[in-house]
Order: sequence, then structure tokens, then C-alpha cells
Amino acid sequence: MQRKRFSIRSEIVLNLTFLAIISILLFSYVILRVTKTNLIEVERTRMQTTLAHLKESLATTLVKDDGNAEVLAKQLHQLPNYSLWDADQQLLIASGQVQAKVNPVVMQSMAETNVKEIIQYQRLLLWIEKVASVEYYLSVRHNDELLAVLHTNLDLAGIDAVLGKTKRLIFIYALLYSTLLALFAYFVLSKIIIAPIQRMVRAADRIAAGEIYERIAVENQDEIGRLAVAINTMTETLVENQTEIVRKEKLASVGRLAAGLAHEIGNPLGTLLGHVEILKTLDQAEKRQSLLERTERELLRIHKIIKELLGYARPDQLVVHRVELATLVREVVEGMADPKLLSSVKVQFEPKSDLFVQMDPDQLKQVVLNLIINACHAMHTEKREATLHLRSDLVATKKDERGKVIVDPLGREVDGVRLQVIDNGSGISAENLKRIFDPFYTTKEPGEGTGLGLYISASIIEAWGGSICVESTEGEGSCFSIILPRA
Repeated sequence: MQRKRFSIRSEIVLNLTFLAIISILLFSYVILRVTKTNLIEVERTRMQTTLAHLKESLATTLVKDDGNAEVLAKQLHQLPNYSLWDADQQLLIASGQVQAKVNPVVMQSMAETNVKEIIQYQRLLLWIEKVASVEYYLSVRHNDELLAVLHTNLDLAGIDAVLGKTKRLIFIYALLYSTLLALFAYFVLSKIIIAPIQRMVRAADRIAAGEIYERIAVENQDEIGRLAVAINTMTETLVENQTEIVRKEKLASVGRLAAGLAHEIGNPLGTLLGHVEILKTLDQAEKRQSLLERTERELLRIHKIIKELLGYARPDQLVVHRVELATLVREVVEGMADPKLLSSVKVQFEPKSDLFVQMDPDQLKQVVLNLIINACHAMHTEKREATLHLRSDLVATKKDERGKVIVDPLGREVDGVRLQVIDNGSGISAENLKRIFDPFYTTKEPGEGTGLGLYISASIIEAWGGSICVESTEGEGSCFSIILPRA
């Protein structure tokens, strides 16, 4: 079962839009990462400068003003949050969230350094990290004596807030850009690719429908143009091959017809020539009469063959009507010239009303009559009760690889009418099925048939755009199906 797919245009547009969004988001992520890193570097530099200025002012305040809290708060207001601890780790002043005590290890290290920076990272993926926090410890000294330790950190939340607004703008920009790209791609694909392909599809459909001289216009020399040229070349090759096949089939048909004529007419002619030679020397009237009767039978046989061939090759003026199939079949059955054929046959007629075909009714009657007579002959050789089914229905049709009209079991458009002639006679062997529609081929006893009935019937139906097909099992019976276009 084939999965349901979008059109090529939709799939290309969706894929391009998806790639555009992913590209913009990835590029934006890289830009934001670089921007955040640069902003943190700027803030670190600013913080280090601020701490350098605070070092002296805090020392002066602690010595001269004895650590006046108001003065210290004014000096430290520019820091996002802070805490000031004396040498004994007693809190002097603080803002915001304050840790319980300064780490003793840090406090010990501050006795030997002026500023200590501690950066902590948070791992997002295996290879991606982000700065989680940046802490600073500043030692406040007077005459190399440690007076206090200032603890503060960078305001990363402010940086994230600024970048958050930028992220929203980037997301809106990605949506707008992707929408414009999708609309532009849809328009360009429709004009450059889809429209030419649709023209080629329509032309291919017309070619498939029988307009074999239809050609696709080549507007450019790009890939689409080369595809159109390839389809035109393929069509021309197919037309040439089809013409050659038809020519060969015609020659083969003429050859079979000529061979059949040579056999079917040559044998009686040879017999007639022999009779003529005998008549030249024969004096007895009784034997002469017998030879003349045999000569007449052979001449009538030749006359019948010639008459059937002329009737097919040069038919009378055709009268095209919209024929109701059930009525025509009923007329054929009721008007059969030889009632003995159907006297011992049980006929089951299952017509479907309002089935119409467009053709010459006399030709269709000839075909139906021929099939019924053949079925009756096949059933007279069997001992069981002879039953003839005549059935009609609507079918969907298609053409096979040889161009023959056949039933399409999966077709949705019911465009054909089928008449089935089914018997329970002797059936046809697989070997004979291959040649059943060849001219002068017959399985009947010599003198009972010319072998032209099915050949002419098939030719008539095919001339009206239909076909005759047969299914048979030897010893069980046969089913002949006539398929014609629905009128």
C-alpha cells in the first residue's frame, strides 16, 4: 500500500522552510552565545575596574570612619549585590542574598591576594557549557593589614534578560523570513517546475488517450526542456515501433489469410479438376450425375468462403445506431433460422436493461449469432443437459500492453458494456485457444465450418473499439465475452 504523500511542490516548500528555520535558529544560537560571552567579558572588565576603585575608598572608610554603614552603603551601591566581612568573618554590611560565612579557604587565600575571581560553569550538553556564576572576593588592606573581605558577583540575570528579548525578536524574524521564503519558493516552483511538469502530464495523458501525434512544447534548454525532448523522442519511437508492429501484423494476417485461402479453395479446386477429367471419359449417366452433385457441393463451399470474405472486406452501407443490447440479443435468439440448434438447449437470459452501444446493429447481430451457434455446436457433442447463459453488465475497461480492450477490475469509471455467451459444452484446449481467432482455423468436422466466423467477428468488434476474449476449460465449457464502449 502506497503511503499518502504531499505534492512535490509542497514537499520542497516544507523542506526549504524547515531548513531555513533550523539555519536561522542555529545561526542565532551561535550569535547569542558569542554575544553573551562578550557581554560577560565586558562586565568582568567593568567589575575589576570598579573593585580597584573601591579598594582604597573602603580602606579609608574602615580606618577613619570606623566602618560607618551609611558611608559603606553609598560606596557599594553600584554593585548588584555584596557582603562585606571583617578579618574575623563578621558581617559588616550586605545587600541581597548573603552566604553564611566566607569560605575559610577563600579567606585564607585573600590574605595573600587582592582580588579573587571564581567562575562556575553549567554543562548543557556533552560539549556545550554556559557560565553559571562569576564571583569576586576583594581584600581591603591598610598598611598590609587585612581589614575586610568584600564578596560580590556579576549580574548575569540582567544579561539573560537582555538576551531574552533578543531571542524573541530572532524567533519572530525567523517566522517572518520563513513565511516569505515559503511563499517565494511556492511561486518560483509553480512557475519554473510545476507548471511545465503539469503541461507534460497533460500531453502524456493525451498521448495515452490515442493522440499519438501530440508533442510537448520545448520552451527552455534546462532539465525540464531536456525531459520534454526525451518524452517527445520516446513518443516518436513508440509511434514508429507501433506502426512497424501494425504493418508486420497486417502482413502476417495477409499471409495467414492467403495460406488459408490456398488451402480451403485449393483442395476443392483440385477435386473439381479431377471430376472434370473423369467427366470427359465417363459415359454412364448415373455416375455422371453423382460427380456433378459432388462438384456442386465443392463449388458451393468455395462460393460460401468467397461470400464471407467479401462481406467482411466490402460490407454493405453501415447504419450506426444507439443499440440496446438486451433487445438485440433477444431478437437474435428469437429469430434464429435453425430452431433445431436451440431445441435441446436450456437458454438462461440474464439481461441488464439500459445498456447501450453505438454501432451497426446488423454487424452486432452477426457476431452474437455466430457465438450462439458455436456454443450450440459445442454442447451437442456432450451428453449432459445443454445450458446456454447469456449475460450482460457494465464494466470498467483499460487497454493491455497490446492495445486490446480488457476489463479493469480496479477501475472506477464504468465505461464499457460486456455481453457474455457461456456454454457447458466440450470446451477448448489450451493449444487451440491460442489460434481460435485465426482465419480458416476450425475444430469442426470438414465441411461444417470455414474457420472464418470468429476471425470476422473479432475484426468487427475491434473495428468498433471493442474486443472479444474467451475463457475455456476443456470438458467443462467456454465463456466468450464481447466488450464494447458504452454509449
